[in-house]
Amino acid sequence: MIKRREWMKAAGFATLSLGTVRSVKAQPVPKLLKIINGFPPGGVVDAVARRVAEGLAVTEPGVNVIVDNRVGAGGRIAVSAVKAAVDDGSTLLFTPDAVLSLYPFVYSKLDYDPFADLAPVATVATTTDALALGPLVPPSVRGLRDFLAWAKEHPEHASFGSPGTGTPLHLLGALVAKEAGVYLRHVAYRGAAPGVTDLIGGQIACMAAPTGTFLSFQKAGKLRIIATSGPQRTPFTPDTPTFAEQKFGADY
Repeated sequence: MIKRREWMKAAGFATLSLGTVRSVKAQPVPKLLKIINGFPPGGVVDAVARRVAEGLAVTEPGVNVIVDNRVGAGGRIAVSAVKAAVDDGSTLLFTPDAVLSLYPFVYSKLDYDPFADLAPVATVATTTDALALGPLVPPSVRGLRDFLAWAKEHPEHASFGSPGTGTPLHLLGALVAKEAGVYLRHVAYRGAAPGVTDLIGGQIACMAAPTGTFLSFQKAGKLRIIATSGPQRTPFTPDTPTFAEQKFGADY
């Protein structure tokens, strides 16, 4: 079992996987390489997937590389699509590692086996996660404990969004609420981008997502990040304390 302090210090990983173990065998490079991504355009996962596609197009001249967004079910639809693809090495899965490492322990039934149906290729990126507040929460609320106190006083507005039920971001928000003894109503989205739209539109109070999802909106003054994961502050948000600094996910 993952301890709370370890969870809130953890970084997310994005991985590339092939559709089946048999696909690892040497074979000619296909003319069309498809990267299937389970999250919508506009989010961090999609942005990194497209950078990977650009790099592959450069290193494999003559090969067309496309990103195919199969959105829904917290990335599980994309895994199923890769599992069903022709076993010729032309289809890759780009996904946060939790889809393969965490979901088997979260869902009682999956239509894929991460060990039997997929072959890992590479870890291509790491991220930190964050909680951000939108305009539904007064500007005077700045830190994580301030937000939780506000949520306790305003239960009708005490909500947080995530990129999907059962995702690490869903569990992150749930763990924070449980540790503080505050109820936060979870709102699941088909990826981080639509959740941020509702966050800055005042439909939800808080959003849990990869830190990079929020940076441009924080710069524009549309939301404010109140906590990040990881053992130390990210250089992208040097003024934002980590969960551990705010005594969450730590023994105290």
